[in-house]
Formats: sequence, C-alpha cells, structure tokens
Amino acid sequence: MAAAAMVTMAAVPTGCRSEGKATAAQATTPTAPAGVKAPWSCGAVHGEARLQRALGSDGRLKLGAIADTNGTAPATMANLERLGGVFAREHVDAIVALGDLGRTEDEIAAVLTAIATSARVPVLALAGEREPEDAFHAAVKRVHERGLDVVDLVDTRLVDTGKIDIVSLPGYPFSPKGCHYVAADLDGAARIVAGRDHARVVVAHTPPKGHGADAIDWALGDVNAGDAAMAAIVARLQPRAALFAHIDEAGGRATGEELNVGSVERGMAAIVELADGRATHRVVRP
Repeated sequence: MAAAAMVTMAAVPTGCRSEGKATAAQATTPTAPAGVKAPWSCGAVHGEARLQRALGSDGRLKLGAIADTNGTAPATMANLERLGGVFAREHVDAIVALGDLGRTEDEIAAVLTAIATSARVPVLALAGEREPEDAFHAAVKRVHERGLDVVDLVDTRLVDTGKIDIVSLPGYPFSPKGCHYVAADLDGAARIVAGRDHARVVVAHTPPKGHGADAIDWALGDVNAGDAAMAAIVARLQPRAALFAHIDEAGGRATGEELNVGSVERGMAAIVELADGRATHRVVRP
C-alpha cells in the first residue's frame, strides 16, 4: 500500500542521493566534432505542436507524475508497477513521465509499457538528459503501436484537455547528452500559449533555479543546481502547478506551485490535482 503525503503548495523535504547532477552552467549548445552527431536540440517548439485531448471533467484534472527511472533495474521496475497500481486506485486522468526513463529504445519502451499497463490511463512522456533522440521517439512509437495510449511530449508541446492546458518543456541544458535545450528555445512555450485563457500545468525535466536549501533544486554539494532560464519561463507562463525532476535528493519538495516529483528509482512519485482554481500536490510511494 502506498504512503501518501498531502502538500498544498508547501515544502516537503526528503533526502535522496544524486547521480552526477550538474551544478549551474551556461546553457549553450555544444559543437560536435567533425563526423560526430550533434547533440539532440529538442527544446524549441516546432509548428503547431498542439494536441486536443479530453482529460478530466469540468475544469478538474488529476495527474500522476513519475521521473528518473534511469533504466530497468528490477527494483525500479517493481516500484514502477506498484506506483501504476496506486495511480489506478487514485483514478488519475493521465500520467506524465518527466524524463530520464532510459538510455536505449528497449529501456524507454519497457518503462512506458509498465506504467501504461499497470495504471491503465494515457501516459504523456517527455525526454530528459538520458534519452537519445532516435531511441526516445522510436520507443514512444513502438509502445503506441502496441495499443497503449502514449503521447510524445517532445513533438507535442501543449495538450489541451478542455479547460486546462498541459505545457511540456523537455530536455536538460547543462549536458550534451540526451535531449538538450538552450534558453532561447523556451520562448516557444510562451508563443504556444499566447492568447489562451486556460489554466496551465507545466511539466519539465529540469527544475528552475531556486534559492537556498529549501528549494526544489537543492543538490549535493549544497548548491541550487536548477536553470535560471527555466525559472524565467515558468514565471512567464504562470501555471497553477509545475512539475519537475532530475535533482533526486530534492524529490518531494515543493515551493509555491512548483514540485520536484522525485525519482521512481528511489521509490517516489506524485499526484497533482487541479480543481476550483487551485492545485494540490501529493507525494506517493509504492
């Protein structure tokens, strides 16, 4: 049975280890040497990038959130399947998977399959630092073709659920691995929501740059390891709720509308509920 802690826009400190999480750095796109494939620049919004998908009802939406499985170790997959059961019992409308799911197509597909089959709801998946471009898109396509309801939140950047928009900000700026963005890429998120009066949920892999030890990006080494550009775009978007990951040791912490959902590898996930103009967070464990 899952243990759940209710958080209504308040901090819930936990302690988890970090696996080489980067500290502050300039978010610039590295130049690949001759003959080497350039980093996957996935942050910009291309085209319409919108999907209309009825989720929830009458302005109410309940989302499960997972992140940082970091592959398919047996203990992690057991956590994932139990969390899927929690989400099913909680009757979430969808699950957002916030990246660092795996390094290969097989790993990513296995993670998405496990959560989709155990929870039996749509899964909205974005990429983080670990996922290679071809492997991520191929894994989402493979799982979708097997009849499971999975949405690619790199290609789709706004999901219109009816009265609430889910806005996706994939990638990680401080490493050339996986899905990479630069600060200018984030402007596309402001463009895609311009003129829309829906409430918003922001979902991202990289946390915003915070301040001090209570922030959702407080990392080993006693630093705030989030991204200042992410903080700026979240402030512009003014979401009712904003979900992040990557800094495992800050998992479960919340500051205002922002929550670090924690790592499945470390036995943590979250639920966010939007209703009546307000949002609440719940940290859940398998």
